Amino acid sequence: MAKKARKPRKKGMTRAERESYNHWLWNLEARDFNKMNQQELAKIAGQYQRQFAKRAKELDKLQAETGIASEALRAARSAFENTRFLFSPQFMPSSHIVRNGKIRYSVPQLRSIVANYAHFFREAKPGQETIRTNTVEGTRRWYDEMVARLNQTNEKVSDALGVPPEELTPADYQSMWKAYDLFKEIYVEAFAQLQSVKTQELMYQCYQEAPSGTSTMELVERMFEKAFDRVALNGDLATKYRDASLDDSYYWGDKLEKHLAERGFNVIKWRSNL
Repeated sequence: MAKKARKPRKKGMTRAERESYNHWLWNLEARDFNKMNQQELAKIAGQYQRQFAKRAKELDKLQAETGIASEALRAARSAFENTRFLFSPQFMPSSHIVRNGKIRYSVPQLRSIVANYAHFFREAKPGQETIRTNTVEGTRRWYDEMVARLNQTNEKVSDALGVPPEELTPADYQSMWKAYDLFKEIYVEAFAQLQSVKTQELMYQCYQEAPSGTSTMELVERMFEKAFDRVALNGDLATKYRDASLDDSYYWGDKLEKHLAERGFNVIKWRSNL
């Protein structure tokens, strides 16, 4: 009896084709996925999900072995944790997009899921100086550059104070740089006055003086007070966060974090304690 002819195996993508496809996938923007229907979005979300699981495993391993954490991974997980759907289950990277042959999320919900993934995977544009921390290589490079800059500040401040430089851990470096970024974001005019080097010196000094449990927001407030010998006021906030209905001399105090969140500021990105 003649053997039944085997069905030819479907040829997969070549390496070049896979790289080209991933480049397209990782750089999708709203104008791209807003044109997709539910089936297309579910397919794209599933592809993102599988790649995210692999990338997250690599970045979690890096942190476990070295203490170097990926800001992009933390931000992506926070984005999913803070995305809520009214009539569907909350989506997390481990959630089923399709169950029993049925897509569990609507088109708007899938767009939100895809947008979160796309933000994580997006590559740096040619000529862009920003280092993306969505890969192990990028996270290591970001950390090395951050350490080099902070070590210079560490030595400069230590010389000025007449004390030996502090031994800093990966967690120390990342906490300080988080405070630097937050200061730069909400106090634009103050940062323009101080410039990068002076802001780094303030960040380092305030970090060394801050008691354990100090939040990133509190550390930033300490930086402002040390620089200008007064508390930060409504008029000191960046224009998009300033409340024009209040006097510039209004002091937000403990209400600042809530106010920033109401203005669309991603407080979660910076929320942590020393």
